[in-house]
Amino acid sequence: MNKKPYALQLAAKQKLRQEYGDISEHTLRRIHDISAASRGQTISGMIARLENRLETAVFRLNFAPSIKSARQLIKHRKIKVNGKIVTAPSYELRIGDEIEIQEGMVNSLQVQMVNAKHDVPTYFEVLTPDRKGKYINTPNIEDVPYSENVEPNLVIEFYAR
Repeated sequence: MNKKPYALQLAAKQKLRQEYGDISEHTLRRIHDISAASRGQTISGMIARLENRLETAVFRLNFAPSIKSARQLIKHRKIKVNGKIVTAPSYELRIGDEIEIQEGMVNSLQVQMVNAKHDVPTYFEVLTPDRKGKYINTPNIEDVPYSENVEPNLVIEFYAR
């Protein structure tokens, strides 16, 4: 039985939301709208905005086992960006920003980083294996390590209707 285009697009949107720690519908819509209004391709802009969120960066650098736990670390004031504590998981990183873990968290995170389930993507760099990472460039859609067969192009079509 073939699925209708709307059902495929809706399923793709839900997969993308789950991939980013069950991001809210409102937030995903806002990110799409900003990406659609800017120059360049909507799909690459949307993926770049999702990937440069602090909560995603903490997860991708293997400082947390999931995006939801990365969000909790940020809210509990355990993460610094460029030497300053940031408590907003939606904080947008800029190229060159350094993400650092608070001193007291290093020992508990070393075990997590040794047992990491994924490699650090090419658009992040681990500066010291136990505490720091750096956002070095904007990701291409091919560079993003999705766990499932996520199709962002269907999400763009969903919001374009």
